[in-house]
Amino acid sequence: MNIVFSNQGGKALLLPLLCLLLLGATLRVAAVDAVPSTESPLRIDPDYSDIVIPPNLAPLNFNIIGTSDDCTVKISSKEGKPIEIRSKKHHVNIPIAAWRQLLASNRGNELLFQIGRPDADGRPLRWQNFTNTVAPEDIDGWMVYRKLNWQLSKFGNGTIGIFQRNLQTFDETEVLRINQRESHGSTCMNCHTFVKNKPDTMALNIRIGKNPLLIAKNGEVVNVDKTAGLLAWHPNGDLIAFSQNKFVMIYHTQGHINDVYDGAGDLFVYSLKSNRVTTTPQISSPDRWETWPTWSPDGRFLYFCSVPKTSDEDFQKVRYSLMRVPYDEKTGAWGELETVLSSGATGLSITEPRISPDGRYLMFTMAPYGGFPVTQPLSDLYLLDLTTRQYQRLEVVNSKRTDSWHGWSSNGRWFVFSSKRRDGLFLRPYLSYFDASGHVHKPLLVPQKDMSFYDASTKIINVPELITGPVQTTQRQLFDAIYKPSRLVKPQMVIPERAPAPASEKSGYQAFPQ
Repeated sequence: MNIVFSNQGGKALLLPLLCLLLLGATLRVAAVDAVPSTESPLRIDPDYSDIVIPPNLAPLNFNIIGTSDDCTVKISSKEGKPIEIRSKKHHVNIPIAAWRQLLASNRGNELLFQIGRPDADGRPLRWQNFTNTVAPEDIDGWMVYRKLNWQLSKFGNGTIGIFQRNLQTFDETEVLRINQRESHGSTCMNCHTFVKNKPDTMALNIRIGKNPLLIAKNGEVVNVDKTAGLLAWHPNGDLIAFSQNKFVMIYHTQGHINDVYDGAGDLFVYSLKSNRVTTTPQISSPDRWETWPTWSPDGRFLYFCSVPKTSDEDFQKVRYSLMRVPYDEKTGAWGELETVLSSGATGLSITEPRISPDGRYLMFTMAPYGGFPVTQPLSDLYLLDLTTRQYQRLEVVNSKRTDSWHGWSSNGRWFVFSSKRRDGLFLRPYLSYFDASGHVHKPLLVPQKDMSFYDASTKIINVPELITGPVQTTQRQLFDAIYKPSRLVKPQMVIPERAPAPASEKSGYQAFPQ
């Protein structure tokens, strides 16, 4: 269905459109593998079948679809006492203590789920089974993410916030939440980032006042008087690479709803120790736009995405290539620019590069065009092996809808990403196992205590980051740093005088598709 939406005078149409689209966001669930039956097979929502589960993850609560009867659920494995549950109103809530004990005793083992319909005496008449596997390795126990209104709601209406979730329980707490309806105007916050998944050092960009960059480290928060966009910590915990962009929202009258166009882009590096912002022609060319910085785990390379400057009306022709440039931490010297993967070779736009903790794999997003794939239905996750120089689309992970915004766990065995696969409208967080052989496994929706949560909430959940513990900075410290900063830092700018010609996208090493 195409919805006509005009960017001019569209406020009157906004609420009816939102209501229509929300009503059209019907529930879609996949059937689990079941024992052959003459009856219609039961289904569960979410589809928690044939997945690999972190041994420290909260219970996989689910709803049973396809029967009006109460059901019996049994969860068992090789070791430990089985869990038996009598579901009421089709909701299956797994006792957290029993679940933890069962998973802890069965790392690497299969986990059998059995759903039965009881007779008048309570005995199961028919079982339907599916099997999962408990991974040997834990996932980082906490996830930090942003929640904000759906994209067609009025910007500034409601609240926007950074939240953290204990993945071992169902506890969610605020890191920083701001009410946009009060006195803050077009408030936004984005791109929270951490050093090596550790919760004690965080950077966060805030669009309030002079758009400060907040840096939380060693128990204090510093307000850096410098507008930043997309952020990336160097592993030494001193340097932050950041972009300066010019994002413009574009609304379509047909097809998918909107785009975000980046009408500019350069990269800079801020040093906390020297309080200097620097750049180099390799990452800030006058003839190109650069964005999406990320450091290699050893700190020797800065990876980013780059494209020749393009006119605004040709925004659908913008396709970014993946680049990298060597960096010497001791001297601060930059090396020669290299093309890692060209958009000319892929035919798609490359964004959101993130490197695995061991430095071997680079996960990225590709979409038909542009630098903001989260708005595009055809954006997918890909994996580049930096050793073999081959890349592949992650078939098991991707869906027919938007998949993007990914981040690695500190041990490299898990990653989190956001997807619109559930209803086509709202981004939801998913976890996927990445085994030691470099294979990805079917993703699972981050569990909630009440799994109806995802159908009731109209908030987008995006920019998920995995960390090893709760954020060490309080919300009061962050508020004070914004409105009553005790440390307001004005960094010194160090800009090179000349810029060399941009590197050819045929130079450097080239990755080839499998």
